[in-house]
Amino acid sequence: MTGSSPTIGSALDPRLRVDLEQVSATIPVDDGGGSSPLKVMLLAQLIVAEELSRIVEIGVYRGRLMLPLARVLWWLGRGEMVGIDPYSAEAAVQTDVEREGIDLTAWPSTIDWDGLHREVEGAIERLELGERARLIRKRSEEAADEFAAAPIDMLHVDGNHDRAAVSRDLELYLPHIRPGGLLVMDDIAWPSVRPLYDELAHRYEVVFSLVENGLYLWPEGGPNDFAVLRIGDAAHDGS
Repeated sequence: MTGSSPTIGSALDPRLRVDLEQVSATIPVDDGGGSSPLKVMLLAQLIVAEELSRIVEIGVYRGRLMLPLARVLWWLGRGEMVGIDPYSAEAAVQTDVEREGIDLTAWPSTIDWDGLHREVEGAIERLELGERARLIRKRSEEAADEFAAAPIDMLHVDGNHDRAAVSRDLELYLPHIRPGGLLVMDDIAWPSVRPLYDELAHRYEVVFSLVENGLYLWPEGGPNDFAVLRIGDAAHDGS
């Protein structure tokens, strides 16, 4: 599968596609990140095609991926979308990489994190997703044990992008993905993330990857490099 494939999302019910577009349109976009329409449609298609039910996202921010994917589960009448985000300036500080025009050490202190958390909780209620969406306001390492007894079908890693933070998230959560489940890694072109992605890509099947620096997919002008990998038994047996 390639990033330019015109078939992405075409297998979805047209009414669901429209609904996802409408949900996405209600969520603001800013320098904190988000999710491209291509990413939303691809992951929605995978959820439907592979009958996924338990979706977990590390790093929710405004919910531009969490809310549309919860909407997919609402349509299907099954499963749960769990978002993990501490909504704190301290947890959002990143020092390994630089983004043009944004100081990632100073930017977190300019955000009303309590307000953002209320905004996402309010959107869950407004969109009537309470039965399919749950927001955990904790650091990812504090929430990991909650998934020990309930395997994850799809994990989206999009929290703090410092290499140590991404590595920790992978170490803690990969064992909780069921064999054959999916790992979605965001911003795989970032120098702090790319070595970790490359290592996993040698061990597991790459279902989809989009790594094109300078390719802008959002109408608002933001890049969204990401990859989807199918996780095998190696994540569970320590090999």
